[in-house]
Amino acid sequence: MSSVISIKKFALWFGLYALGSFIAHNLLAFTIPVAIAFLMLVLPGYGVGLLYLIFRAIKYPHGQLRYRNLWLWVGMTCQCLVLLASPRDCYCFKQGADCTPPVAGFAIVVVVYLISLFVFFKTLRIELPATES
Repeated sequence: MSSVISIKKFALWFGLYALGSFIAHNLLAFTIPVAIAFLMLVLPGYGVGLLYLIFRAIKYPHGQLRYRNLWLWVGMTCQCLVLLASPRDCYCFKQGADCTPPVAGFAIVVVVYLISLFVFFKTLRIELPATES
């Protein structure tokens, strides 16, 4: 388990991660299939995760959060696999060359990434601060 972090700070970091992930994938792949996959699949997943964190922060304003490091690393590995498997546009590098990996592989990796994201959120633990007597 990780050390404790406030839910609000974790939600902020996750929001920045989601925004950075969206920008990085669109900059690196720069194709319509990647944009559609992110708009239809991954962005709603990020949105649900962020809403979950916001509601937890409202319900437990002084709560602390712990996450499993294993699922953090699994999610980051899946994120890298999504980047590697995403269809790319070879414009300016190999004009006219086809450098897109199979789209079916990309879809599978995106689904695995979403599952790892779901499991990561499922394993989050909220600790309430001890009340003083």
